[in-house]
Amino acid sequence: MSNFIWPGQFTCTLLVENTFVPNSYTIYCNMETIDHKKNIGLGFRKLKYFIEQHLSNSILIFQDNPKIKNLEGIKNTIIKFPTEPWDYLIGTILYWKFTAITEKYFTISYINIDSALGDHVQYHIDDNLDIGVDIKGDHWWNKDSPGTDLNDKISWEKLNLKDTGKFSPRIIEGGLKANGNQ
Repeated sequence: MSNFIWPGQFTCTLLVENTFVPNSYTIYCNMETIDHKKNIGLGFRKLKYFIEQHLSNSILIFQDNPKIKNLEGIKNTIIKFPTEPWDYLIGTILYWKFTAITEKYFTISYINIDSALGDHVQYHIDDNLDIGVDIKGDHWWNKDSPGTDLNDKISWEKLNLKDTGKFSPRIIEGGLKANGNQ
């Protein structure tokens, strides 16, 4: 079993009550491989896709904010949270989403998250659910899916990010030349 840390980052906008607030986040995922025969690279590609396509340039909003209806038709991803979004809640929900996405490939022991607005105070998040908000149940963050909506029409298969069950290495050019000289 190997243990490693993978950093990720994204910039988004929080809609808190009636105010748009830009923010940038850094996340450090502490991971442990389960089985070296698993397609660890596929787990990383899924996680990276989720961060780049759904978290980056998204709008984070409380699911009951009446301003949601004013955001219909915009191209940014709207990510709904069970309360007003704050760093520890966002980190906890992302921990569960990342875990749902990658649990077939490796274990996420914990994540650390910080934000520019939060003065880069780093929060350590593991499977402790004591945040005062019920996040168990049928929510987007508990699903192994590429999106942030329970009704998403997109799937890992449509994105060609499916587990084929066989080893498929990626060949990178370089190393020794054809004649054996470097």
